[in-house]
Amino acid sequence: MVTFAYMAQGYFPPDIVKEKKEAMLEYCKLDTYAMVKLHQALDALSGRNNSGNILARMD
Repeated sequence: MVTFAYMAQGYFPPDIVKEKKEAMLEYCKLDTYAMVKLHQALDALSGRNNSGNILARMD
């Protein structure tokens, strides 16, 4: 959170902003993937069949 605020306020030079932005996007991608996998696991434990659910098809 602090990194984003510093970027938004211009505390970092452009090359560092690019580096930090790429790192944050990669983190968000992995975090989203983890949430999808968690959702799939919880669905499996619940015994529901969500084969039509877009989250169930992600992998």
